[in-house]
Amino acid sequence: MRKSPSENGVRDEDSLIERFRRSQIPLVRGMRALRIAIGDDAAIWRPSPGCETILTCDWFLEGTHFLADRHPADSVGWKCLARAVSDIAAMGGTPRCFLLSVAMPKARASQWLREFLQGLRSASKALRCPVAGGDTTRRTEVLINITVVGECRTGTPVPRSGARPSDAIFVTGRLGEAEYGLKLLLSSKRRADWRDRRLQKHLYPEPRLAIGSWLANNRMATAMIDLSDGLSSDLLRLCSASGVGARLELNRVPKTATTMNCFLRSQRTMLPAFRKKSPGYR
Repeated sequence: MRKSPSENGVRDEDSLIERFRRSQIPLVRGMRALRIAIGDDAAIWRPSPGCETILTCDWFLEGTHFLADRHPADSVGWKCLARAVSDIAAMGGTPRCFLLSVAMPKARASQWLREFLQGLRSASKALRCPVAGGDTTRRTEVLINITVVGECRTGTPVPRSGARPSDAIFVTGRLGEAEYGLKLLLSSKRRADWRDRRLQKHLYPEPRLAIGSWLANNRMATAMIDLSDGLSSDLLRLCSASGVGARLELNRVPKTATTMNCFLRSQRTMLPAFRKKSPGYR
């Protein structure tokens, strides 16, 4: 007897959920705060005593945030979690678990999905942030939504609204490297080689969890923000939230010689070059 579309859809969804669950079993087992995780109707998470909960979510869309024919599938899995966790880092928190919602065509449910799950599992392990649950469905393109649950000690989260006049502005890394990697990727006619060191900051960004938590716990920062949209855009958001202005000395902005030469050759000014396209999560 031929299966109805709804029956096939249920079977496909159950299969995807089981693959997600199997890929995360070792990570979930080591997380005592997750009493019930993926595979049930809902997850049960136990907050740590003396902590506040931080919640964030992020979209990662094919054609907008990645190109399936250029970006390795494992880098998509890594980056979709890393970029959401970066918001937790910007508050001075620690990620605890995440929820994953994904839609994809059937053609992506074999090798592409296996590689995606490998990258997602690597990021989950590196960031100590296991999956707690999620949802799946079919669609003509890949759509990914990540919700991350994090924690910080009560009274220590650092919002973007606390900056004051005379505060100094710092970033935690060199700017422009992710943008440079994106330019190289788009200029190539083939899928990116994950071993190319010039692409690492674009393909596999690393949230600044340690420095964010240290700054928050030691009350060293009055305001923090994740540079997911670039320095000029996110600095403006921080200033707007804090009711202050900012003055930048571009020759003191941390950057590499490679990215500087790249921008100079394209005859751009430094500020627009750091503005958009490829977030560096600094």
